[in-house]
Amino acid sequence: MGFYEEKARQPALSFRMIPAMRDNAFTRNLFLIPVLALVLAAAYLPVMGNGFAWDDDIHILDNPLWKPVSWESIERVWQAPYLNLYIPVTYTGWALLSLASSEQDPDTGEYTFDPRLFHAVNLVLHFLCTALVFLLVRSLFQNPWGAFFAALLFGLHPVQVEAVAWASELKTLLCGLFFLASLVLLAAFHRAQKGRAALYVLAVASFALALLSKPMAVVAPLFVLVIQHFFFDVRPRKNLFLALPWFALMVPLMVLTASAQPPGPEQFIPGLLQRVLVAGDAAAFYTVHLFAPFQLGLDYGRTPEWVLSRPWASVAWLLPTVLVLVLWRLKARAWPFLGAYLIFLLGFSPVSGLVPFVFQRISTVADRYMYFAMLGPALAAGYFLTRQNRRGVFVGAAVVLCVLGGLSFAQT
Repeated sequence: MGFYEEKARQPALSFRMIPAMRDNAFTRNLFLIPVLALVLAAAYLPVMGNGFAWDDDIHILDNPLWKPVSWESIERVWQAPYLNLYIPVTYTGWALLSLASSEQDPDTGEYTFDPRLFHAVNLVLHFLCTALVFLLVRSLFQNPWGAFFAALLFGLHPVQVEAVAWASELKTLLCGLFFLASLVLLAAFHRAQKGRAALYVLAVASFALALLSKPMAVVAPLFVLVIQHFFFDVRPRKNLFLALPWFALMVPLMVLTASAQPPGPEQFIPGLLQRVLVAGDAAAFYTVHLFAPFQLGLDYGRTPEWVLSRPWASVAWLLPTVLVLVLWRLKARAWPFLGAYLIFLLGFSPVSGLVPFVFQRISTVADRYMYFAMLGPALAAGYFLTRQNRRGVFVGAAVVLCVLGGLSFAQT
């Protein structure tokens, strides 16, 4: 049974507290986007008092390319990987921010940078990503208020703080902007009656920019497959055909990233079965933090050696596996929830430990790796709220979001 066939059997969503809620005209719901901006600004306000942190010295403060910024330095980051990363869109962003925020001491010739501009841009980008989640969920479920609460879940969850409050995570936010724009354009492609070819081309082009912002964008083709299958009921052959350009762009970047970031000579490389156990532990860790976002930090010290030395390493994979099997068993009643949880799992799959990567020397898991994955819970929340017509459910959702916003404020 397709999603929309099953949805058609459900009672229509009805709101009596605000008349505009019953009107699905897109232009009448745009007032919700400025509200999103105000809520996010309140939750992340402390970020404007933050300074630079870990890795900011490498990318910004001590980067010789920005002392001073020149066309040659920008050309350099487009020509080949720099600092073992080929993310020219992000480096161009850092170049522009460095140019706008830097001051040179006339006596010493040293450059200093104002962190406030970097943090302000990060916050604006996070708002834009949250607004795109709103547009995507609204396009999928045709309900603005369900989409509004879903977007707030994406924007306010404390695991998102690391990506917003850390200047070096401009790469995640820029990637997220183009990544989510690609999915919004894809949804518009499926909905549109005219101009579908242009929307499809724009979606692929936006994905290309996401890849040039951060390699984590390689999960986008998998997101495309899941969204088209679970939320647009696209048949497998057509689904794969529509996703082919995403995969065609993904493969060269994966090869380039693997060659630019080989594991260190002294890095512990687990065997295949051990990698599965490490990935299962990461999936369980992220699932727990989704529902209990407490004791968050930059460095969890969850290295493969540490995980494999713990007794739970051999059973941690059961938590995400059981959840997937339960949702699968429920079939139509939980079909969109299964799709949403698969997106959550796929969102951090490149850095789950199945494939060794450099940062594993410090920890396999990190909050910033959940940024794209949080689209899954947002989709689940949007679908759940679209099926509700009880005021108490929305009041409860608002309370949960207030708690998450408070935790994010403190974490920031």
